[in-house]
Amino acid sequence: KKLLIWLKKQKKLYDSKENLTDDQISLLNNIKIYNGVGKPKIGKQEKISKKSSWMDMYKQAKNYYDKHKNILVPNYSNNIKLYNWVKNQKSKYSSNLLTDDQINKLESIGMIWNNNQDYFDTMYKQAKAYYDEHGDLLVPNNEQYHALAAWVKSMKRKYKNNNLSQDEIDKFEDIGMIWDKLEYQWNTMYEQAKAYYDLHGNLSIPNDSLEHKKLITWISNKKSGYYGKGSGKLTEEQVLKLQLIGLLLENADENTYIKLEYIKKQKELLKALKDILLQCKNNNLEDNDYILDEKNICKKKKI
Repeated sequence: KKLLIWLKKQKKLYDSKENLTDDQISLLNNIKIYNGVGKPKIGKQEKISKKSSWMDMYKQAKNYYDKHKNILVPNYSNNIKLYNWVKNQKSKYSSNLLTDDQINKLESIGMIWNNNQDYFDTMYKQAKAYYDEHGDLLVPNNEQYHALAAWVKSMKRKYKNNNLSQDEIDKFEDIGMIWDKLEYQWNTMYEQAKAYYDLHGNLSIPNDSLEHKKLITWISNKKSGYYGKGSGKLTEEQVLKLQLIGLLLENADENTYIKLEYIKKQKELLKALKDILLQCKNNNLEDNDYILDEKNICKKKKI
């Protein structure tokens, strides 16, 4: 059995034409590893050519790494050859068909084989570096940041589905992760509008104000959304907040503050329930200590 396994491995190495010495190839030819049928001998020149081809692709991978700080090559048309080559190296690594030198070279340029934790740690370092440079994690989906943008998006999706641990959530929030981009953008513009209102006592911004051009557009859109003339529908909380800064015809009163406080408490309760659900998942639901009710609220089973 051991001999059969060894022979199978040698045949793969023989086919790769780049992982055997000339003496090893000669010995395998002498024992007719393919019974002399259909497999030509590997010449020295052909073997050198194969090594040269590997180094050419490695240089391309290194150039990509120098530019992007990773070799998470996207499946773009102009990168398809490099993408397939990197994918092939991972497959060879799994089949033990790479030399130690090749493995060391690939790992020196950030190759991640198949370890999920290593991949998370690598991408998190890139996310932190982006945050340190830009002050946020609003990563553009362009060629330079394609891999990071896709990863951040996948982390938001995992968060939405309660598939991140509390430690992971805390790590992301430490570097400015914005789980809901639209909510963040709305709140950012609202704070600008509130600051103007607090300073001037109104939101009657001159239309020719270049400094507040973006804010003027936002205010106009919110009014249109409220009065049913635009596509941006407002939530109850947003309507109440806009009333507080005099943006709508309806003035804020005591009930406005009461309703906002009620909505705030609802949000806090929902977050608490999500935290409980996350704890249940982290403690393995399959042990039957917990169940999920019809509202996806994790609770202790009644005995």
